[in-house]
Amino acid sequence: MALFLPLLFVFLWSTGFVVAALVSPYSEPMSILTLRFVLAAIVLLGFGLVAKGKWPNGTRLVKIIISGILIHGLYLCGVFWGVKQGMPAGVSALLTGLQPLVTAIAASPLLGEQIKTRHWFGLVIGLVGCALVVAPKLTFTGEGITVPGIATHIIAVLGIGLGSIYQKKFVGQMDFKTEPGIQLLGGLAVALPVALMTESFIFEPSLSLLVGYLWMTIILSCGAFTLLMYLLQYGEASKVASLFYLVPVCAAIQGYLLFGDLLTPIQIVGMVVTAGAVLLVSSFGNGAKAK
Repeated sequence: MALFLPLLFVFLWSTGFVVAALVSPYSEPMSILTLRFVLAAIVLLGFGLVAKGKWPNGTRLVKIIISGILIHGLYLCGVFWGVKQGMPAGVSALLTGLQPLVTAIAASPLLGEQIKTRHWFGLVIGLVGCALVVAPKLTFTGEGITVPGIATHIIAVLGIGLGSIYQKKFVGQMDFKTEPGIQLLGGLAVALPVALMTESFIFEPSLSLLVGYLWMTIILSCGAFTLLMYLLQYGEASKVASLFYLVPVCAAIQGYLLFGDLLTPIQIVGMVVTAGAVLLVSSFGNGAKAK
């Protein structure tokens, strides 16, 4: 399970790039995210009622919602808005690839994780490998690359990076029957006001929109995000964050298998480099043990 669950998480998370491409032509970003959070919250909160889990209250309830604002709200809203404004997918993947470094930088002082030189080396090499994987899709022509688009991606990276630290430090052990559903309310608290102020909730009916919406809601919001919380609960934040380097690798392989996208030699080299870097970060022994 120690190997299967991280690999399952990487696979599920990487499908988000495909799903975003499916729904983007037929919906506004904040509107579809609002509906995503609503349905996912109904599903998970309903599960909590049926499973008769323990419902949080008081300060713990507030902490869980704050975690959801950071991890669900800021991350997804930042990425979706930036991509909808024309940010190229390769640039988006490269910017979000900074997340493991952000998490590691924050994990040392805030969580007391002792991150040694070999760990930092693995994180930097992982970023290089990630850059090689997305390199063929990088475009710096200026089209779609705007200051607001870059700013929202930076907000997204800070949201999920600092959100992971907050989750680990202040939320800790979760009741997975009830609390993941409450987290989604934090995401809704970000997406809904922005959607109401800037969008019109107009959708163009299509099979791609329906399939993409159901996948992003059930598989990603209910499944992948809950799995991320589980990995954070039982692993060090900096090591869990390093898994995000494998997401572009998995997405590139999916593009090859599903859409016939060409895998260039530089991408293959990047995949090997990235896999080696993640292995280096994750096989420390006690090198990154919390104080």
